[in-house]
Amino acid sequence: MLGVCRHSLCSIRSGSLQRRGFLNMFGNVQKTHKGIHYVEQVEIGYTPKQVFDVVSNVDEYKQFLKHVRDSKQYNYKAITQKNDNLGNMQPTAYMNADLEVGFPPFIEKYTSSIILRDPDYVRVEAEPSRLFTHLENIWEMKEGSVAKSCILTFYVNFGFSNELYQKVANTFFNLLVKTMTDSFEKRCNSKYGKPSVTTRIIKSETTYH
Repeated sequence: MLGVCRHSLCSIRSGSLQRRGFLNMFGNVQKTHKGIHYVEQVEIGYTPKQVFDVVSNVDEYKQFLKHVRDSKQYNYKAITQKNDNLGNMQPTAYMNADLEVGFPPFIEKYTSSIILRDPDYVRVEAEPSRLFTHLENIWEMKEGSVAKSCILTFYVNFGFSNELYQKVANTFFNLLVKTMTDSFEKRCNSKYGKPSVTTRIIKSETTYH
């Protein structure tokens, strides 16, 4: 998911009655939260490298993520030293990405810094914006229980910047975040064909703060 709002495109052009009607869509939300932590872990029928290649290709997000209206990656910098002096794996590349996300009338652009460790780790962190106070998501891919499968762990932590956005948090969360791993799995299917195993949900946890 992927996550500074350099230019807000959010606008409501309808009349006052329509504006009140839109805001009342969220009147039944009993609780508002400043932030959400979400962790999902699944076993899917694609290799860690295949999943990594799909997740790290931000340019293509607009082609298959429903609420990503535009996506562009740039400033890619490869890192030649893959291990530190202790033998720990280090990032293999850094890059930036601009995304335009949302559903009318909430449409925002934001910029993210991305750390890549091919083929098992992607970390995305957005700068603070009109929409988010913070947004971070991490993808980790490990070998699965059978050949050509992987254990995919998706973590996202985000907070909205004002009360109105907090009121639409549940809508945003259900439309975009909770369907994230499924969307990427479908993308793998379109690129690599039939999965090697049936998807198995290992863990799904949501924490509000």
